[in-house]
Amino acid sequence: MVNVEIVVPNNYNNEKGPRSWKTDLHALPSNVLPAYLHALTPEDSGVTITTSDLHNPNYNTRGDYVIISFATANAPNAYNVAQEYKRRGKTVIFGGVHVNSLEKIGLLSEAEQFSDSVCLEEADIIWPIILGDILSGKLKKAYGGG
Repeated sequence: MVNVEIVVPNNYNNEKGPRSWKTDLHALPSNVLPAYLHALTPEDSGVTITTSDLHNPNYNTRGDYVIISFATANAPNAYNVAQEYKRRGKTVIFGGVHVNSLEKIGLLSEAEQFSDSVCLEEADIIWPIILGDILSGKLKKAYGGG
């Protein structure tokens, strides 16, 4: 059994109601990723997917692998969160707008220093490959891009 924790920014602020990406850059729409990856994961794969909020992560997750998807506005927090997960022995995979932007301008090493792997493709294209590599224990440093 492999456990995967997906960490994304929470687009809901309890004090003010739903956050809008139009007025709050920390609320870029990314909370569909967990449902999307869950739908792309075969039921018989032995993979359990759970979710936590980038601003209040579950460091006690059973997840062996932690996927963190984030935009540039969340990058400093994502890097700090990733460091804590890695300190606890988790394998961290980065994806999202920020990581893809870094790759486009030749600065991907910024994200690579805080993660074990980076995803530079859309989830529907690359998740089956990453999942296969997770299950076989052969995670690559980067997926897609170029």
